[in-house]
Amino acid sequence: MTRYFKTLAVLVLAGFILAGIVLGQEKKPDGPAIPEHPSELKYPPLKFEPPKSSDYRFELENGMIVYIAEDGELPTFDIEVTIRTGSMYELEEKVGLASMCGSLLRRGGTTSMTGEEIDDFMEQLAGSLNANIGFSEGLVSLSVLKEDTDKGLKMLADILMNPIFNEDEIRRYKERAIQNLKHRYDRPGSLLNDAYEKLIFKEHPVARITTKSSIMSIKREDLLAFHEKYYHPNNCIVAIAGDFKRGEMLEKLKAIFKDWDVAEIEFPDVPDVKMEFDKEVCILEKEINQGNVRMGHLGIKDDNPEKYAVQVMNAILGGGGFTSRITGRVRSDEGLAYSVGSWFSIPIDHTGSFGCSFQTKSGSVAYAVSIVMEEINRIRTELVSEEELQSAKDLYIERFPSIFSGRGSAAYACVQALASNEYNRRPFDYYDTYRDNYRKVTRKKVLEVAKKYLRPDAIKIVVVGRSQEMKVGDGIHPVKLEDFGKIEIIEPPDVMK
Repeated sequence: MTRYFKTLAVLVLAGFILAGIVLGQEKKPDGPAIPEHPSELKYPPLKFEPPKSSDYRFELENGMIVYIAEDGELPTFDIEVTIRTGSMYELEEKVGLASMCGSLLRRGGTTSMTGEEIDDFMEQLAGSLNANIGFSEGLVSLSVLKEDTDKGLKMLADILMNPIFNEDEIRRYKERAIQNLKHRYDRPGSLLNDAYEKLIFKEHPVARITTKSSIMSIKREDLLAFHEKYYHPNNCIVAIAGDFKRGEMLEKLKAIFKDWDVAEIEFPDVPDVKMEFDKEVCILEKEINQGNVRMGHLGIKDDNPEKYAVQVMNAILGGGGFTSRITGRVRSDEGLAYSVGSWFSIPIDHTGSFGCSFQTKSGSVAYAVSIVMEEINRIRTELVSEEELQSAKDLYIERFPSIFSGRGSAAYACVQALASNEYNRRPFDYYDTYRDNYRKVTRKKVLEVAKKYLRPDAIKIVVVGRSQEMKVGDGIHPVKLEDFGKIEIIEPPDVMK
């Protein structure tokens, strides 16, 4: 009997549920009908206006440029100081000086604290303090809780103004650097990158490689002189955001940097890259299962007004992810490589490069290269489709708001973007016209820049892997690596000299 009633109850309940579903279907909800497919959903267009530099920008009496934003969402304080310097200004015999200086700003201690004391101090604050120098800029950044703002600012100012570059820390840095050099070419990616950069940029500073002798030649006096030359308030742009009052924070900045000397800085002359185009095929021998390939040639600088069309063109060619042509053919159609794509690096300070990279089986290298070359030639000789064009433009237009957001607060990302824009010497209205510059790119313009800036007759190909297997090919396709130029077996630079 018990089992009977349980079964009856389940059937009755199921009947009620079914009736509810049927009734629900019969009764139409008020308002617009629900689309049958997600593609039919309609949304109002998103409106996003970029922030204005004038709303955030201040210049202190010492020449320091400050982009500042109040942000009460989190009880935090973030600041990033960008110094106009970089390894581009190193002497050739002192390659590695800028990087060492950037690292030892913090590790090398100051006139008031050792590097270890700085570590302990920041650990107590549960904050982060970082310093480094890259090719064209130096950075010092700080992130602490609101309650530790004054302590953190004092530490930041001490590092910027009073580094001592302790001799013991210099010695330890050199030991680590030389140990890293010993294993630099264990990774095929490092081998490929250094060889490619040297072939493309030749004697330009961007292609210089740190060696044991250049590291050992750097003395404490060199570090002090490099710091003294570039680290001045009138050579800095600051981005700052947090839970504070803007006026009060500006006064704090004035007070804490009041003793930092202003200086007139003479920057060394750095000539641009020599615009030379010639065909080369180079192999670096390494016992690995795949051929690591990079191919390309010189490109353009950031001040080129056609850069927007160039970026749209490259998005269609190989820079737009799975929908781009090179990726679709090499990865999806042929299954030759998992990761493949193309790019135009467009630096501020020098001419950049166009390139394509992938990894594939040694025997498939020549065939994959031939596919890339086919797509380079195709985009130079025929109009792209309207669908490809719109998809490529949307790639840049729709992600535009992300420039002003980041992992931290949106306010901090915003002032960082504005500060970076000024550091790169772009006009203040750069972001106002950004999306329109992509919108006005046409199919005809894509074809025009492809013909102008893609040079299939001057492609440099660098491959790391087993040379004999790559020369022979896959035995299926008639194409050979030597079809793209005379093959030269090259050696990696001796970084331990």
